Amino acid sequence: MRRRPSAAPAALLGLLVFASGAAAQVSEYQLKAVFLLNFTRFVEWPAEAFDGAGGPLRLCVLGHDPFDGALEAAVAGEAAGGHPLEVRRVRDPDDAVGCQLLFLSGRSEPQWLDWLPDAGVGQRLTVGEGDEFLRRGGMFRFRLSGNRVRLEVNRRAVEGSRLRVSAKLMSLAESVEVGPP
Repeated sequence: MRRRPSAAPAALLGLLVFASGAAAQVSEYQLKAVFLLNFTRFVEWPAEAFDGAGGPLRLCVLGHDPFDGALEAAVAGEAAGGHPLEVRRVRDPDDAVGCQLLFLSGRSEPQWLDWLPDAGVGQRLTVGEGDEFLRRGGMFRFRLSGNRVRLEVNRRAVEGSRLRVSAKLMSLAESVEVGPP
């Protein structure tokens, strides 16, 4: 019987190529959508984070949605860890129940940053933009540097969660030292 090669190395390679700026024809939010897709392959959530063993892994966008369909296009037909990927939009933090990955754009409501330390409740990956995102308790932040998308991580927030984040993903992100939220 022939074993099918894992998609993880190809996904990581794709993430590295995009992070290096090699795909100049791709829009910023198409690129960020691919990053979010790849996060699902390099993060393990606890079983209780899902609606059953085959429940969807929900990538949620809180508030302003800058993706213009790019996130749906990136995750169409994809699965991670036996969970089909599903995109949801939520209007406020209270609607984010059931989201395993939560994205906040730089144009999200400033008061939502106060909610970040409790957002994960140990089993939600928070990804965002904006200068205050990591300092206020977010886990990963996209930062533009020239024409490249860079990834930063709040290791304290990641380590305080119940998520298992791959060392490969952590090595792609620049660690940002943050104080308590």
